[in-house]
Amino acid sequence: MWGGHHCHFEKMVYANYHLTCVDDTHIYIGDNTVIGAGSVVTKDIPENVVAVGNLCRVMREIGEHDREYYYKDRKIIID
Repeated sequence: MWGGHHCHFEKMVYANYHLTCVDDTHIYIGDNTVIGAGSVVTKDIPENVVAVGNLCRVMREIGEHDREYYYKDRKIIID
């Protein structure tokens, strides 16, 4: 990850490879957020979302379905 001391990550942020924070101002990345590989973050990212791209944009919210299924209709089994 590239970025300065003005990029603030909250709890449970999953950021992939080559994430860049362009920190002309303070950037806040919210709780339970997934940031895609190669993304360039230039503004705040809210909580519970998936965000990707160059410039990073919110693609969708993370909902209850995501907590139960890891891929399409494949259910997470916890023993």
